[in-house]
Amino acid sequence: MQDAPKALNTIFYGPPGTGKTYATARRCVEICDGLLNKSMDPDEIRRRYKKLVENRRVEFITFHQSYGYEEFVEGLRPETQSSAGFRLVPTPGVLKRIADRAREASHPAQEPFRLDERQIFKMGLGDPERGSEYASVFKRCIEKGVVLLGKGREVDWSDARFDDRNEIERYSKRYRESKPNANLEESDVGMIHRFRNVMKDGDIVIVSAKGNKFRAIGEITGPYEFLPDEEYKHGRAVQWLWRDDDGKPFSNIYPKRMAQWSICLLEQKEIDKEKLLEYMNNSGKASGTQPYVLIIDEINRANISKVMGELITLLEEDKREGAENEVSVTLPYSDERFTLPANLHILGTMNTADRSIALIDTALRRRFQFEELAPDPGQLREEVDSIKLRKVLQAINYRLEYLIDRDHLIGHAWLMQAKTKADVDCIMRHKIIPLIAEYFYDDWRKVRAVLGGTDEFVRGEKLPRPPGLEEADAEEDRYRWTLNKEEFPVEAYNHLIEGKQSGGGNED
Repeated sequence: MQDAPKALNTIFYGPPGTGKTYATARRCVEICDGLLNKSMDPDEIRRRYKKLVENRRVEFITFHQSYGYEEFVEGLRPETQSSAGFRLVPTPGVLKRIADRAREASHPAQEPFRLDERQIFKMGLGDPERGSEYASVFKRCIEKGVVLLGKGREVDWSDARFDDRNEIERYSKRYRESKPNANLEESDVGMIHRFRNVMKDGDIVIVSAKGNKFRAIGEITGPYEFLPDEEYKHGRAVQWLWRDDDGKPFSNIYPKRMAQWSICLLEQKEIDKEKLLEYMNNSGKASGTQPYVLIIDEINRANISKVMGELITLLEEDKREGAENEVSVTLPYSDERFTLPANLHILGTMNTADRSIALIDTALRRRFQFEELAPDPGQLREEVDSIKLRKVLQAINYRLEYLIDRDHLIGHAWLMQAKTKADVDCIMRHKIIPLIAEYFYDDWRKVRAVLGGTDEFVRGEKLPRPPGLEEADAEEDRYRWTLNKEEFPVEAYNHLIEGKQSGGGNED
């Protein structure tokens, strides 16, 4: 599990193709679920991110040169009237809309919680009577927004085959036979199945405490995760709705004595739902609020002062709603007082090839944490059809940094999907080489130098001097540069890596 980032405002910056968009999706899941480990499958991250967008907890926009305050904060829009004509009415922009949603989520008492058809589970998150190691489990769960299960902890149950309880049972039996001393008991099967498969997003979990009490109530908000770095290695994200470290008698909401299982499903008919809802809707006991995220792609392409206006002051964490130095502004069109809620995170992406980070508005720099995403050849296959892909990317980037700067490199994402030589050729011909040419403003001598200095990718044909120009008046030789029409030979990539020289252009 990774600690959720503390900064409310973060910008990911780097050259094209370094995975900035994916990084924002991953960070969104970290922020909203508070639960993510390094081995989490990228497809699963994308699915969860899509779900957060559908739930309107994440909003994505792209800045451009004509983007303005009216689209971002608030503007006037025409509204037709029943009679002829129209009137201009204040209309909230994307920032105000998501800020209002985040603010509503930070006051759960305003929107009473409903049980509907939710399942209700009891869990014991560590036992303080068994020592500090177990007592700390509950504290960690509260801080990280998770519930953790310690049963069957040697096994990663995230594989899709464990959707079937029988497969969990069969695997557990084989595991115990192969490792007699393994910490995996027959009784673990049912608890693992309940935690992994029976428990669903939206279900309620009640945390038990010693003395037949309960000390927290939460709503499940994420799928099962295997967390190898945790003492309790099985987790799910949760939004805590109520907490009392001293605990309340379980008999207040459930007349039966609790089973000693780490997780069990309570009988719906025995639960005093009205009393349970009183606790859940008591916002004064809530330990946290639901995070929201606004993603601003290409944040450096707009005029920040024009887009954000006076609201740039509100971005600072100590100026947010409820903070020590809270600041509010009056919006120009609606005349409303406006603050930014503390549970709204803002993520930006910045392509350094478009505009150097050094040129970013200093007011913006002070209010954002900047995280660099550099090209990472280690993300690529080491070799594709005898092409040493990692070394190809390294060689290109060394020369680009020498000839321009580190802001104009080629990201690894361009070549991530290359599985065959034909894929590599296609990416080089249609994406990478045109981008390098753009970097050098069509100075193809430098393009050729970046590609190893040979004629195997780019060929230069010397143009004849026009008649009537005296030798002394003639400018330097000029060339017509073209990409080789045939596929690039494997040797071309080897020469690119080695920087083999073959002369400067075709004299024919």
